[in-house]
Amino acid sequence: MQITKILVVDDSSAMQEVIFDALIEFGFKRPRIKFANNGQKALRMAYEQFFDLIISDWHMPGLTGLEFIQEIRGHPDLFEIPFIMMTVEDQEKNILKAFSSGVDQYILKPFKIEDLKEKILKVLG
Repeated sequence: MQITKILVVDDSSAMQEVIFDALIEFGFKRPRIKFANNGQKALRMAYEQFFDLIISDWHMPGLTGLEFIQEIRGHPDLFEIPFIMMTVEDQEKNILKAFSSGVDQYILKPFKIEDLKEKILKVLG
């Protein structure tokens, strides 16, 4: 699958930088990586333009990552977008909740760059 646009959603600018640097290292192009610092903005962006991959934090003000994935999966034009959830939520019940909401891959923070790459490769086939 050819990736044209990736949406990274995290309210931490430091985490956005870490993910951006990793994506560049993986070979993705700078103009194709977009950012949102909350779920509401991310949802607006997803309605306005198509993304091939979404990487989102769980804990954000306003619309959380979990609510965001539920909105994405409930929309007929967006429900197939591969979605990776990043979070500190390590309790099994929360992991199961994320997967039952439609998350394709789940990565615990802090994470190793190699782990992120592995998750991206899994969702993209």
